[in-house]
Amino acid sequence: ITDFSTGSICGPGTVSLLATANTGAVNWYASSNSNIKINIGTKFTTPTINTTTDYYVDATLNGCTTLSRTAVTATINLIPSITSVVPSSNCGIGTVTLIATASVGTVIWHTAATGGGDLGIGSSFTTPIIGSTTTYYVDAISNGCTTATRTTVTATIHPIPVISKITPNSNCGPGTITLSATANIGTINW
Repeated sequence: ITDFSTGSICGPGTVSLLATANTGAVNWYASSNSNIKINIGTKFTTPTINTTTDYYVDATLNGCTTLSRTAVTATINLIPSITSVVPSSNCGIGTVTLIATASVGTVIWHTAATGGGDLGIGSSFTTPIIGSTTTYYVDAISNGCTTATRTTVTATIHPIPVISKITPNSNCGPGTITLSATANIGTINW
């Protein structure tokens, strides 16, 4: 065997492998000591496999066979998934720190559900200064394999309440006095 080419895919499926010999027919086997050929030729496409699997090749010509078999690996790379997200919020205009965790690989933050620009890399992302609630999108990549869809993570901006009106009051002599105040939103605290 003069040359071989391993192969890989994302998730379960078939993998294309190659092997060449200086002369003769290239034979493929499921194990290093099997007598059953599963393919003859320089190209071999595996059956559907779920895990990384080694296949073995030798070459034969006129009844002569290579002294040993060469292992050729069909690699199944895991497809990452986003396993958790932690949205966050801020009171008024500012930055918000969001968190996402992937099953494997590197977390990547985006501006859109598909396409769009990449904003950052890593499990933690701090938004630019924002003035309104904004949705961000996160996926992960590992060995060239990317999550099937992006997951949304929301950075919420809560408006800051403002006391919009106060009403003072008075009383003749000792006693209780009722005061009032109005806010644009929220609960008034005294």
